[in-house]
Amino acid sequence: MTDTASIIAEIVQYLRPPTVETIVPFAEAARMLHVKPITLRRMIYGNKIGYVQDGKSYFFKVSDLNDYINAHYTPAQP
Repeated sequence: MTDTASIIAEIVQYLRPPTVETIVPFAEAARMLHVKPITLRRMIYGNKIGYVQDGKSYFFKVSDLNDYINAHYTPAQP
């Protein structure tokens, strides 16, 4: 029975349309990170955060913004 379930799961995965990540423009990304636009530009130029460039415009995957926040998170000490 597990063989049938794994085959069905594989078929469903194959038929599922590809997902597109949510992206946000430069200004919104700066607001989400609570940084000034110049700081975000420095993060881009320093390769500290991923981005998509379309001409002169920069866009950011929300998942990359969350990863950046989580990587710099310091939990409270008990």
